[in-house]
Amino acid sequence: MRKHCHALSENYSALRDYDPRLEHFAQQLLSAIRQASERPIDVSKLFYLYSFDVMSDLAFGEPLNMLESDENHFTVSLL
Repeated sequence: MRKHCHALSENYSALRDYDPRLEHFAQQLLSAIRQASERPIDVSKLFYLYSFDVMSDLAFGEPLNMLESDENHFTVSLL
């Protein structure tokens, strides 16, 4: 008999609420990649900046805007 996790099904709608926020950061990431179409890019750095923007937005309700500024936020240096 297969068990169903009710917690996941009840919170699925809450997860869908994150979609527009994640889409916004995905578009920023794609824009940064497109801007560098003629030159080599550090994809590792871009994903690093993207990850911190997403995590800060989901955790604190406000992004660090590292992808836009293309540099570390001072709070990341404290980690």
